[in-house]
Amino acid sequence: MTIEGSVGPVTIVQIAWYFLIYSFLGWVVEVVYQALEKGLVVNRGFLNGPVCPIYGFGVVGLFLLMDAVSTRNPQALSLWEIFICGALLATLIELIGGWILDRSFHVRLWDYRDKPFNFRGYVCLEFSIIWGLAIVFVVRNAHPVIEDLCGHMMTHHYAFFLMVFLYVLYFADFVVSVFILIGLNKRFEELDEMRRKMRTVSDELSTRIGTGALETAQRVDEAKVQGYLAKAELENEMEERRKELDRRKEEFCDTCRRRRHFGYGRLMRAFPKLEHHDHEALLEELKERLRLG
Repeated sequence: MTIEGSVGPVTIVQIAWYFLIYSFLGWVVEVVYQALEKGLVVNRGFLNGPVCPIYGFGVVGLFLLMDAVSTRNPQALSLWEIFICGALLATLIELIGGWILDRSFHVRLWDYRDKPFNFRGYVCLEFSIIWGLAIVFVVRNAHPVIEDLCGHMMTHHYAFFLMVFLYVLYFADFVVSVFILIGLNKRFEELDEMRRKMRTVSDELSTRIGTGALETAQRVDEAKVQGYLAKAELENEMEERRKELDRRKEEFCDTCRRRRHFGYGRLMRAFPKLEHHDHEALLEELKERLRLG
C-alpha cells in the first residue's frame, strides 16, 4: 500500500512510523500545553507511555483522506483544503474517541460543555479551528522534516525491528491502560456500594426515630426498650460503616498519591476534570480530597 507523499509514494512502513512519531509529538504538545496553562508537568495521555494515539490517528488519517480525495500530494493542496480536511477529520476522531470512552467506561477525559458551539461536550468549534490550524502547520512545515527523518532512518537495517518493538510496547501499554480504567470503575463501584448501604442504614434509623417520636402512651415499656436498643444498634452499625467507607476512600487517595506517575494516580492527575456518569458525587469528593480540579 502506498500514498502520495511530498516527495513521492509513501509505503505502509512509513505510515506506521508516522503514526508512532506523531503520537509522540502529540503527547509532547499536550504536556507543554498543560505546563503553560496550569504550571504542572503531567503525562496528559490516556496511555502510560509518552504517546497520544489520537494525534497519530489524526495525522495518518489526514494523509489517507487527502490521498483519497485528491490526486495531488499534500504539499500541493491549498491552505484552505488542508485546514478544512484537518479540522473535519480531527473533530471526527475526537468525537469518536470521546463517545467510545463515554459509552464503554462511562467516563469523560475531556469535556467542552463550557465552550460555545460544542456537541455534547465531546467536540467544540474552538478546538476544531485549533486542530485545523495545527494540521496546516504540520503539513506545510513539520511533515517534510519528519518525512526526511523517516527516509533516512529506514535505510538502517535495524529500523524495522525497532518499529516492531515500539508497537509491541504500544499495544501492551494500551492493554494495561484499559485494565487500569476497568479497575478504576470497579473501585468507584465498590465505594459507591458502601455509600448506598450506609444510606440504607441511615434511612432505617430515621424511620425508627420517627416511630419512637410517635409512640403513644399505650405502648408497653418492654417494646420501648427494644425500640431504643434497635435504634442504638443501628447507630453503631452506621458509625462502623461510615468509618469503613472513610478508610477505603483514604486508602484509594493514598494509592493515588503514591502512584503519581502510574495507574489511578496518574489518571486522576492527568485529567483533573475527569467525570463519571455513575459515580459523580463520589468522584467529586475524591478529587476534593486529592485537591484536584
